[in-house]
Amino acid sequence: MKLSEIPDYYERLGILRSSTKDEIKSAYRKLVLIYHPDKNPGNEKEAQIEFIAISEAFENVMKEKDSKFVYQPINFNRYKWNSNNREF
Repeated sequence: MKLSEIPDYYERLGILRSSTKDEIKSAYRKLVLIYHPDKNPGNEKEAQIEFIAISEAFENVMKEKDSKFVYQPINFNRYKWNSNNREF
């Protein structure tokens, strides 16, 4: 897969990278209502493809938002051994 072919999930959802979870969910819900296959009679195939792409984007953006809280950098200075007081 070429770099130019990698989907920009934020762009697909029409949101900024700094968007909150609530903003992401709101954008997702709006797009799902527009592109749901049942809401597009006569154009179900294209709507289904877009619906799946939007769902994929939403899942990946939410995973990224959740992982930012898990992988916070550790402040190692806080855990240095103090030989004078024999404490951390």
